[in-house]
Amino acid sequence: MIIRRLKSGALQFAVFMAVLIALLLSGLILYAYTLGYFKKQSKASIENVQLANNVFASLLHQEKLSADTVKIKLSGEDFLSESYLSQWGCFQKAFVRMENRKKVFEKVALFSSIFNANSSPTLCLKETYNPLTVVGQTKLQGNVFLPSQGIKPGYINGNSYYGGQLVYGPVKVNGPKLPELNVEFLNELKGNYKKNEQSVESIGNLNQGTNFNSFRKATRILYSDAEIVLDNVSLTGNFILKSGIMIRVRSSAKLKDVILVAPIVIIDDNTKGSFQVAASQAIEVGRGAKLEYPSALMLFDEKMTSDANTAESTIKLSENAVVNGNICFLRQYEQMSNFKTNILFEKGVTVTGQVYCNGNLEIRGKVSGAVFVNQFVVNEAGSVFVNHINNGVIENVNIPIMYSGLLFEKQKKGVVKWLY
Repeated sequence: MIIRRLKSGALQFAVFMAVLIALLLSGLILYAYTLGYFKKQSKASIENVQLANNVFASLLHQEKLSADTVKIKLSGEDFLSESYLSQWGCFQKAFVRMENRKKVFEKVALFSSIFNANSSPTLCLKETYNPLTVVGQTKLQGNVFLPSQGIKPGYINGNSYYGGQLVYGPVKVNGPKLPELNVEFLNELKGNYKKNEQSVESIGNLNQGTNFNSFRKATRILYSDAEIVLDNVSLTGNFILKSGIMIRVRSSAKLKDVILVAPIVIIDDNTKGSFQVAASQAIEVGRGAKLEYPSALMLFDEKMTSDANTAESTIKLSENAVVNGNICFLRQYEQMSNFKTNILFEKGVTVTGQVYCNGNLEIRGKVSGAVFVNQFVVNEAGSVFVNHINNGVIENVNIPIMYSGLLFEKQKKGVVKWLY
């Protein structure tokens, strides 16, 4: 019997090949596992997005505010779903969060009622058994709802009506009530002035430079009993600022998507920004100020009765001010022969959006969108002319065909803006 001895190099080669084959097999197994893992992760991400979109669509049709946390079982997997519908000024804020396999997808947006500029009311004037009188360069264009007495040309301080026709569009008779605003919005507006939150911070916590808070985080509510002056400060996102006296916004302030709450809010000349204001006594927008969409000016008059000796709550837009969004004046008491101005648009004012006033509106500028009002007034030459418009324009041309305005009851909703 002949015994041949293998050289040590051959043994090393055999061991090397065995290790190499083991590594290749391990690599293939790891590759297959990784591929399967990423495939499941990708599937989870896609399903997260799809489920979030479905929940988001359901919130668009939901009438009541709510907060839900539920588990959804799909393809043998447990998805954790969180959804919230809350009030954010005159809009609703929708938040959806889906989680599966440590994959998280979040979606936040503002909702409001959707209007069609071609078919929705452009002017809705409450039935007061007093005709609407138009004077000067007044122009009404769109779908107009008027008292049963209709419309007629008038004469004020040497000026008559200079238009080619009284209304450029169809005219219908309006009822004794204005369209009803959303109940949740009304409750929010009425309760805005109470310091009853559990997580209120001092206004001193606000940085003098740049401040940012995502809408995916808790709302930061900053309060002061004294006057708040916003000067050389930047505020962006999920903030509510409250003052027990007044808030003044300087032109150097940069505000985006925040809410300001105080009895009186004054916005200085040439201020630019995009924010909402809620007040109980007065809102004043200075000359040349420009508030971008979706801004809002909201005033809720808390007085229980109309007192001739009490100053009237007002929203005033000074010359050449621009507001892209909504303006809303609501009084708690029933108007009784009160002809004081509650909303005043001076010459050159441009509002693109909706104006809702259950008091008296004096318009010398232009509204592109819609106006819902109890009655118009004109203060001229020491006299008050009731249900008159002098050199005011209300039209439905310079606004998108589909746009989001104020929240109304039983009105289809749409996305106003995606949040961050």
